[in-house]
Amino acid sequence: MIVESLGQDVVTERKYVKVLPTLQLPSHQSIFALGDIMDWKEQKQFFKTSGHSSTITANILSILGGSKPAKQYKTGPEMILVTNGRVSFDVFFNWRGTRD
Repeated sequence: MIVESLGQDVVTERKYVKVLPTLQLPSHQSIFALGDIMDWKEQKQFFKTSGHSSTITANILSILGGSKPAKQYKTGPEMILVTNGRVSFDVFFNWRGTRD
């Protein structure tokens, strides 16, 4: 559906949507992408959409205010949550090679 609407140049060979650091589509800068669909080097995890949406919101507000989008998305830590019983869990994450 995306390719039929916007053209083949909006997706990668693996069918992820190409985005700029502002999360705009390079060839359609009035369109933004977030979540698992975007071509970004990070794990596809639900909690990352908060950072995606705050970046997009700031950039849309900039556009509506007559400015260029300036907020750039930065990937956060990669995390894995492992449950361990009813009330306990362990958190493993990798932020530049560290683990807690």
